[in-house]
Amino acid sequence: GAIINNENGAITNIIGGRNYNGERLYNHALNLKAQPASTIKPLLSYALAFEHLHYASEHTLIDKETYYPNTNIKINNVDNNYLGEITISDAIGYSRNTTAVTALKEVTDKIGKHSVATYLSKINLLDCPEDELTYSYALGGFKYGVSPLNLASAYSMIANYGIYKSPSTIRYIENLNTRKITKNIQKEERVLSED
Repeated sequence: GAIINNENGAITNIIGGRNYNGERLYNHALNLKAQPASTIKPLLSYALAFEHLHYASEHTLIDKETYYPNTNIKINNVDNNYLGEITISDAIGYSRNTTAVTALKEVTDKIGKHSVATYLSKINLLDCPEDELTYSYALGGFKYGVSPLNLASAYSMIANYGIYKSPSTIRYIENLNTRKITKNIQKEERVLSED
């Protein structure tokens, strides 16, 4: 697991495993590539819907029988039921799959697949070439998966009002000749508006 300081992107805690001996260790926090599952919904479908469709947390979506776009593959919710009209807040709370895919499709229709891929790349969550990006990403069904560290950093972007700060363990760099100290060396980029 990994814990990020939201203010500066610093990695405050990280555990990649325990009780290991030897030089070549597999670090689960850095090297593990796992499916983010429903943890991706607020970061992908809904964050982009807020940004590009001007939805709000109380915006209503319809939780109903839904298919992946351009397929006959039905999307199921975990309880195999549909709730009908539901706010985005409740859709997140109840982790509705249908609304997450619908929101991502609406966003993709407006901004294009390239912009969705660019967004994922900026927050270090794009794990495949752009042409392999599918609507299953709305449910966390990634091609290869993402590390816990990258997922924590992406969530830190939400806490930073849309500014992504690359994770780092470096607090500062000191020039040994001049004694000049450089702080705030992490990459920082606004990827979503503050709203």
